[in-house]
Amino acid sequence: MIKDKKDTKKSKDVEKILLTYCWGNANAGDKVITKGTILSLRKIFPDAKISIWHISGKKGSTFRESEEYLKKIDSNIELLPNPIQAWNMKKFKFPIISRDSLKSSVPSLIFSNLNRKFLSNEPGLLELANSDLVIFNCGHYFFWDSQMLGRWKKLLDSYPLWLAKRLEIPYGILPHSFGPFEFGVTELPIYLYYKNLFLDADFLFTRESLSKENLKNQFGNNLEIINSIDTGFFVEEQKDDARKILKKHNLNENQFIAMTLRLSKRGSGKKLDQKKYYEYAKKLTSCIEKLINKYDYKIALVCQVPSDKIHSENILNNLPDDLQQNCEIIDEKLEPETLEALYGESKLLIGMRFHSLIFALNVGTPVIGIYYYDIGPKICGLLNDFGWSNFEFNLQKMEVDSLIEQVDKVLDNKEELGIEEKVDKRKQEFLGYLEEVRKNLVVE
Repeated sequence: MIKDKKDTKKSKDVEKILLTYCWGNANAGDKVITKGTILSLRKIFPDAKISIWHISGKKGSTFRESEEYLKKIDSNIELLPNPIQAWNMKKFKFPIISRDSLKSSVPSLIFSNLNRKFLSNEPGLLELANSDLVIFNCGHYFFWDSQMLGRWKKLLDSYPLWLAKRLEIPYGILPHSFGPFEFGVTELPIYLYYKNLFLDADFLFTRESLSKENLKNQFGNNLEIINSIDTGFFVEEQKDDARKILKKHNLNENQFIAMTLRLSKRGSGKKLDQKKYYEYAKKLTSCIEKLINKYDYKIALVCQVPSDKIHSENILNNLPDDLQQNCEIIDEKLEPETLEALYGESKLLIGMRFHSLIFALNVGTPVIGIYYYDIGPKICGLLNDFGWSNFEFNLQKMEVDSLIEQVDKVLDNKEELGIEEKVDKRKQEFLGYLEEVRKNLVVE
């Protein structure tokens, strides 16, 4: 539940909101979260100024891409470079710890008095200090990264919430995936840091019940958590570019099955070991082969992330030569709105990319999700929450014939799934929760 007013650090009104973070075009899923958050916030805070920290600490190409995209959504949005990363890079050679690092940005921020003069050294920090609400706006950031560099980066990137806490600015986390966590005895300080950050948040949303369970199991039942949906559900399709893609790849409306393939880990340790990669790729190849042989549909392998292309090519090359002509790899860099429209033209989406499932469901296309431990609770959690546990498959344990059986059921019973009604109901529920957040942050 949302914290009561008496427990909440209040402002007179929510006039300035800071979001952290925004990505560039490399990952359509990460990109859509920012737009969906803006669109949903505008329904509840129509007049508030919204500022956003970019994930990058400098105004490079990804920053400019993001700025151009955001301006199309809301011309009043202000995008700022990530000031904490910028300070860190300027003050010492990341990630080496040296004597000079003790004078760097993060330690300085922790032990300083955090007065306005100190914060004015960086526009992004000053913007945070002047905000009425700070929101962590990422998709799946809080889990235990297998690499030390990844763990450090997560601590660094979660720092705006700690800073808001220090400055007594209301802060919270919008629908997010959490876990799995693997804290050991040596990581006790990190565990306590996260626990206090979550406990003191004015609101804490998960986007699947499994993430809520992960938080409760790891940090205790005292956490007040609302389970809702990813903000990507608030982004609407744009059909013109999708039709061009269909024509280019010789795909006909309602005559193809879309697939998104992912063979990587979450976090900084991105590669699966060779044995697991081969095992997973072989199963996916078998799935595609059986789909082509059973149905009179083409298969469109859609690369939502550039790295997906090599996996799609590897799996396609393992198909018999006579079946490869029934597959198309779509590797153009497409906007989230175009991907939605593309999946809307498909018969079915079989997805390993979390937001591909969201894009498809948002336009009423049935989905089947494939996941494995290394990518967390997102896909299985999403489908379970919608009541479709039989449509999610753990790739490690999956029997290909069982997946094909579910494809039959989905194709034969699309209308009975009630996709549009379920999606709309959960979107309205989320907006209701946001309105409750607004009421609890405003002094009447």
